[in-house]
Amino acid sequence: MSSHPPQDRFLLTAVLPNGAARSVAERAVVTQNLTAFSWRARTTLLRNNWLTRWMPPVTPMRTIFQMVVPAPALDNTLASIARYGRLDKQATGAVFAVRCQRSLLGPRFSAWPRVQNAYDVDIENITQPLTAIFCVVGSGLSDQVARAAVAAGAHGPIISLAEGRGLRDRIGWLRITKEHTQDVQLVLAETGVASAVFNAMARAGQFEKPGRGLIYRLPVAKGLFNLASEYTSARHAANMQQIIDAIDNLAGHTHWRDRAGTDHGEDYEATCQLKVDGLATEPANLCLTAIVRQSQSQVLNDIVIDCGASGLNSTHAHFVSAAEDDEHVGDARIHDEYAVVRSVISPEVATHFMDVMAAHADEFGLDDYCIATHPISEFVAYKAGSKDYRSAA
Repeated sequence: MSSHPPQDRFLLTAVLPNGAARSVAERAVVTQNLTAFSWRARTTLLRNNWLTRWMPPVTPMRTIFQMVVPAPALDNTLASIARYGRLDKQATGAVFAVRCQRSLLGPRFSAWPRVQNAYDVDIENITQPLTAIFCVVGSGLSDQVARAAVAAGAHGPIISLAEGRGLRDRIGWLRITKEHTQDVQLVLAETGVASAVFNAMARAGQFEKPGRGLIYRLPVAKGLFNLASEYTSARHAANMQQIIDAIDNLAGHTHWRDRAGTDHGEDYEATCQLKVDGLATEPANLCLTAIVRQSQSQVLNDIVIDCGASGLNSTHAHFVSAAEDDEHVGDARIHDEYAVVRSVISPEVATHFMDVMAAHADEFGLDDYCIATHPISEFVAYKAGSKDYRSAA
């Protein structure tokens, strides 16, 4: 196993139309002899016609690719995914990278080579200042949170299905009181509107009540998004992202973005602050991302909980590589089931977990895994003892 400094690796996530996923797998992963992890997700498009607003949201399917990328290959990998995924087209998808504060690789994990991909691209077009917002919420409140995000100016969230795990899973019959299936919502927002979107989603999720979920923000190192928020029968010539790019070209610079929000008045930032009793904001926490074989995921989950995490969620994924003896989908080879595990933990728990894995992973039978931590800029969840949620607000 090996541990790497924070500037050495990034966790790259791509949200792609299903039709473009094969091209990206073939041309940006397989032909470069690289590896990625893939699963299906859905977008949330709200209906803008008043007659159909009461109907459920439209949910087109998307393919999520996630990769652990060394720093020298980051720029060209982002650009190649944007090119082959045709992310310059209206309402297609997104690609972004989050810096790893610390990473740990198992001896059998298929790490990327430390070489730069041979693409001649202009990386300036995919370095927008973005924030990634992740919200873990039960299916009963998922649509409500998605509508709040769109109303605050975000695109329709990308929703992945996950299995929640926590301390109550070990308390016999109490497991029946916990909903294991959760929605993990992903929203990419420009920095100027990220606070408003984050707070709107936090209120809609009712996180002042226990067991409702959590929401956190991760700073994005580099990325772009081109996602829709509404479904309509009319065809628009451009979306908001294309309009912003057009203004950049007309102005000849991006400094006009620095004034975002000032026209709302001096009290605009104050109104964006979260004012819900019983919520705890703890920006010092870290996001833990662990990729492990599905057959070994339960062992890793137990270790995370034993080290002090209050809960985690796990998404099933497939391994995409250029191995010759694997199942084929087109020219792309897809084999082996993996789990992508996420948890919000304190720095102390993160250090303890990393130390345990570095020293004893082989004793637990773990050899094919990648673990990384990422700094969280804002985190909101219920704090036990902060409020009697049964009383009137």
